[in-house]
Amino acid sequence: MAYLSEDTMKKLEAHDFFQAQTDDMISDRDAISEMVERFVLILGKIDYELQVRMEKDRSTAIDHPNFEIELKPSSIKYDHTTMDKIFELLDADTIKESGAYTPEHEVTSVVPAAWNMTKAKPLAKFSGAVKDVIEEAKIEGRGKLFIKRK
Repeated sequence: MAYLSEDTMKKLEAHDFFQAQTDDMISDRDAISEMVERFVLILGKIDYELQVRMEKDRSTAIDHPNFEIELKPSSIKYDHTTMDKIFELLDADTIKESGAYTPEHEVTSVVPAAWNMTKAKPLAKFSGAVKDVIEEAKIEGRGKLFIKRK
């Protein structure tokens, strides 16, 4: 499906903007900018549909001779309120000594409490319930579609 012919594209690329009138260039730029915005919307719709199909098929790639198409997972975030349940399951000193948790404190302003998930995940070895809390706290975003010409 070609929206602009190759001939039209070559004419646009070869246009001598140095010789063009300022008002004409502004009009051309506005028309092209609007066209680009419409193309970006169309690309978004295509990418969305490809991603929906991949998720439905539970696939992480599409086999295509000309393109590498991959669906990569999003980075996982954790709900810190849920993570606080670990204090009911483990000794607070164990948690703090692990470096997994930084309590709220003040420097020049209040720094909110925070969980370091790299250090918190190993706490799961102490209890299956801790592991369950960590899993419950996961907030998975939508994957990201990558398409690259081979």
